[in-house]
Amino acid sequence: MPGRPQDRGTRGARSTAGQQPSPDPQRSSPVGGQYERIVFTNALDSEWRPASPAPVAMTTEIVLRAHPEGTDYRVVVRHGEPAARKRHEDLGFADGWGTTVAQLARLVEGR
Repeated sequence: MPGRPQDRGTRGARSTAGQQPSPDPQRSSPVGGQYERIVFTNALDSEWRPASPAPVAMTTEIVLRAHPEGTDYRVVVRHGEPAARKRHEDLGFADGWGTTVAQLARLVEGR
């Protein structure tokens, strides 16, 4: 569903096996292209060590692209296991995200 968060597990994800995470924005941001990408996780601590955050560990990717009617966005949330995804869903993640995006749109559009 457009504009709704999606959890696609690892399907369609580019492999980063063997790569070290980098706080360098030039390495973690796209170079060129017609979009902006924001990626964040609560599954690593500030020293890049695995963390076990409550209530659920996740990595989120938000891609923003120019669109003739405004901004198109895609959100992909990845969880380490199906149980974590289910827990996040049960907590109301999709509805909460939809509310947040609607509030942000009103703010940006000045309504």
